[in-house]
Amino acid sequence: YIEIYIIYPSPFVLVEKKKKWEEALFHCREEHTDLASILDQQDQAWAELEARKTNSTLVWLGLHYTCTLNFWFWVDDHTVDFDQWDEEPEEECNISGAMETREEHHWFEKLDYEEFYFICATGATG
Repeated sequence: YIEIYIIYPSPFVLVEKKKKWEEALFHCREEHTDLASILDQQDQAWAELEARKTNSTLVWLGLHYTCTLNFWFWVDDHTVDFDQWDEEPEEECNISGAMETREEHHWFEKLDYEEFYFICATGATG
């Protein structure tokens, strides 16, 4: 019998440049599509594959908190229906979501001015 493998391009790409969250956002929008939005377990799995490529402990995602409206959202305007928080996140101004690159790949809230590598969305679909 014949085995057939279908290779899907990753919808994400790791960028190994340390940037503040907003700088990472601008970079992704200029060079790719946007910072990565993780809407379900499949997106999470793709993001984990990218995150494992670095020795850095955390990578920025396209997850941001608005203190004006008091909720977390994805920069591509999706609501946060799926989540992988380590603990319930803080609700403060100037924080965004980062994912750990090892262990359980949990998400953590971090101050926007901290510098991490980041994951961009490529626009590829599987």
